[in-house]
Amino acid sequence: QRRIAAYLDRETARIDALVAEKEALLRLLEEKRASLISLAVTRGLNPKAKLKPSGIPWLGDVPEHWSVLPLKRLTTTIKTGTTPNTDDVTDQGDFDWYTPGDFGHDIHLAPSKRRIFRESESFDSLRVFPAGTILFVGIGATLGKCSVSLTECSANQQINAIVPNRETNSIFLCLSLRAQAEGIRLMANA
Repeated sequence: QRRIAAYLDRETARIDALVAEKEALLRLLEEKRASLISLAVTRGLNPKAKLKPSGIPWLGDVPEHWSVLPLKRLTTTIKTGTTPNTDDVTDQGDFDWYTPGDFGHDIHLAPSKRRIFRESESFDSLRVFPAGTILFVGIGATLGKCSVSLTECSANQQINAIVPNRETNSIFLCLSLRAQAEGIRLMANA
């Protein structure tokens, strides 16, 4: 029994060490992924492209052929969400109502955990955003997280809804915001 217990302890320790190594590797891969996205969004795909100052100190230089525009020139709407009567919020509703807890690492949002029925009394008080809207967490511990909605949706007041104009690709704009998340967090906490 002691030999079996010792063997199981050794093997369990070995497995735990392998799991820890794989988790460390996953963290490094996620950092590399974020770095590559940031580089592509802020420097483009051609590493030999000539650069020019962006005029934004924390952004640095950008490819010479790029235009640096304020967010309002790339969008039709930027608004915060709204909160319905809490009695109308359920996990069974037919309409997505996002909160910061719904944000992960995916570029597209999954269906929200908290939902509302379109027929509910407070539905008409919601700000409804079209599919393709970028939802950006603007306050709290998850400040800077953003993803693109696949469907028409709403969100609470902690979330800013950014509706891109026709010329702006919502995924590219979302990745651009993600690449600038650290700078946004620093500015928000200043």
